[in-house]
Amino acid sequence: MKTVWSENSMPMVPKRFRPIFTVFLPIVNACLLAFAMLALFVGSSVVEDFTLHWFPRAWAGEMALGAILASLGLVFCLDWVELIGKGLLIIGLSTYAYLLGVNVDDGASSSGLSITLVVLADAFLLVRIVDIINDIGRKEADASASRRLTRKGNA
Repeated sequence: MKTVWSENSMPMVPKRFRPIFTVFLPIVNACLLAFAMLALFVGSSVVEDFTLHWFPRAWAGEMALGAILASLGLVFCLDWVELIGKGLLIIGLSTYAYLLGVNVDDGASSSGLSITLVVLADAFLLVRIVDIINDIGRKEADASASRRLTRKGNA
């Protein structure tokens, strides 16, 4: 099975950028999964204070599912799976940033830096989503061009 660490798994990626895919992104996904697991098993007072009783577990589960899908998609070079996982993570982190903002608005002063960090994480996830969408588009264009060449060759 082809993984991100397999030889020739990223022929279009220059060698100097490959550590982003083989080291940095897996570490980021692992950290997001750890964040989700802590929220699931320990809880998050920010989320619990401002939502219904069922929401914190659903939110943490959604974050965990997003981190797992993003990790599986990255490791096994499945662009659509990674895209769905990153989308779920953006939804979860955006919700968390909003609730942190509500917390700050309610008088907590310690969450200002946390909002900045969560918004920064969202921005990095958006950059990766745009990169995945560009990769999917390029692969579709390549497949379409090769189908046209095959049809011309058979005609």
